[in-house]
Amino acid sequence: MQSSNVGLPQSLSFHFPKASRLTKAAEFSRVFSDNSLKLHCKPFLLLAARNTGSNARLGLVISRKNVGCAVARNRIKRLCREAFRHDCASLPAFDIVLLAKPGSSGVDNAQILLFLSQLFGKLRAASKSQPPAPSQASAPADDRPV
Repeated sequence: MQSSNVGLPQSLSFHFPKASRLTKAAEFSRVFSDNSLKLHCKPFLLLAARNTGSNARLGLVISRKNVGCAVARNRIKRLCREAFRHDCASLPAFDIVLLAKPGSSGVDNAQILLFLSQLFGKLRAASKSQPPAPSQASAPADDRPV
């Protein structure tokens, strides 16, 4: 049985590790409340907030209200993860939440990948004008009132 990574350089990996995902509700809430970038296209809305890490992280919100069929929701999530895996090395350190808009299930796979590639390109361009995230180390050590 052959590996699916045959012919790829060893340093190039298309895995989607936990470090590249938003996993906690607090992480999603931070992006929803503190989003510094809001980009959209026909099938998606992208919210992004700077993170203190060194890589981009992705969270998906593909609701049953906007994409009714479970098969379509899973297809869209799979395509979003694939597009992110291919572009994550060139993305700045942002926490990204992708929301599916109503009607996104009617868009074919190639178009979805094209829209996501364009959104990630807009994110790269817009990030150059954004200030870097404040690091945790620069915060005061003790926030208690005196």
